[in-house]
Amino acid sequence: MATARRAVCVLATVLLAPAFLLAQRPEQAWMIGSLIVCNFACGIWISMYLTLAQGVSDRHLSTAAGLLGGSGSLFGALAMSGVGAVTASTGSFAIPFLAVPAAAVVATWAAWKVIGYERTA
Repeated sequence: MATARRAVCVLATVLLAPAFLLAQRPEQAWMIGSLIVCNFACGIWISMYLTLAQGVSDRHLSTAAGLLGGSGSLFGALAMSGVGAVTASTGSFAIPFLAVPAAAVVATWAAWKVIGYERTA
């Protein structure tokens, strides 16, 4: 089970890599394709965080899922003001689009740790 969860995390992260293409302003077909792939990957991550909550706490599953979801929403709200500031000062969305795959790599690392803890606990 742990190997399957890790594989799905890595797959979702790899599928988020095309987000950097959006910063390059490619032709419309590539942009639409990249958005479709990235949205699919985000859907995988949303489902994964709910299953990873079990690895955080078997006993307090609702609390773990609530804290994970709530902290993610709070960070998302704070990040929007950061995106606004960066795009206003640079006139480009390149940095936010490059941050998407970077954030996925950090999330994969954290998920890998949770899944490893779950397996050995």
